[in-house]
Amino acid sequence: MGNPAWQIISLLASGLAPVLSYLFVRPQVDSDLAALAIVWFIPVLWTLISSLWRRRLNVLGMLGVAAYGITLGVSIFTGAGSLPLKLHHALVAGLVGLV
Repeated sequence: MGNPAWQIISLLASGLAPVLSYLFVRPQVDSDLAALAIVWFIPVLWTLISSLWRRRLNVLGMLGVAAYGITLGVSIFTGAGSLPLKLHHALVAGLVGLV
């Protein structure tokens, strides 16, 4: 399955880091949309870097990256606000559930 230390670091980078970062970023920006766009980029960056570092494609992580891109685009181009970014994990979970 993998190195347990790597799994802990991955869990921290993709789960805990965005939550803690949001607490610091939100007061600095104008809207929830900007704050969520910034802090959800942390797990996206982690997925891309860790996939390159390990030379192994993280399929579920890449689904998350695609969902982030889609929901960010929907949020910005349609003026939907921060709701799509708040629900992008549901999109990934739904796709995984269908598979």
